[in-house]
Amino acid sequence: MFIAFIGRFAEAGGKDVQKYAKIIIPALLSNLSDKNSLNRSETIQCLQIWGEIIGMEQIFQQLPSFLAVDSPDMRIEVFNLMLKNPNILEKLECKPFIQPLISCITGKNMQVRALVEKIIQNNQVVIPYINNACSDFKPALVDQIKGVIQKCTAENQEDFQTSQHQMEEEPEFQNPYQNANNLNLYGNLPNNNSQQQQQAQIGQNLNRRTEALAA
Repeated sequence: MFIAFIGRFAEAGGKDVQKYAKIIIPALLSNLSDKNSLNRSETIQCLQIWGEIIGMEQIFQQLPSFLAVDSPDMRIEVFNLMLKNPNILEKLECKPFIQPLISCITGKNMQVRALVEKIIQNNQVVIPYINNACSDFKPALVDQIKGVIQKCTAENQEDFQTSQHQMEEEPEFQNPYQNANNLNLYGNLPNNNSQQQQQAQIGQNLNRRTEALAA
């Protein structure tokens, strides 16, 4: 009930609630580790409401410290919030996110690892920062991190190629000039009406010649 009230408070206050954000947003984010899944879900909805009013950037700037907490529930919900706002990291300073993301990549929780891969795939702006941060790591750890990076970039490339292929198969994207038989002597596509007129004229000429021969 209290979480829902905080959401209604933001809707009623509009832009004026900005002055309360530094207190309320961290309190809401800390609730993402609550063992009650309903509370976590309501918190995500409430954060979305606040984000729509004060800007999601204001909320996301506070996420790195919560991602750094070694709590699977917290990390999963933070990532779920990020997935609701794809490409958000392109609008923010990425560096504070890098160490928490690396910690999630190399963590033991499979769900967290799967979610961080989606985050990286949606926000490839973080990849150069992650690569730079790996310079002092042990080779085995570097291989693990770079394996995830390669997977994310490969999936993005595959998605791009798939969407491009689908576009090419759609009629409005097909090249009308690919069949040379469709072109007239001037290299232009003939008008359908003119084609019909030409065919009718040819038919009339044939009929006249046939009648002349018969006579």
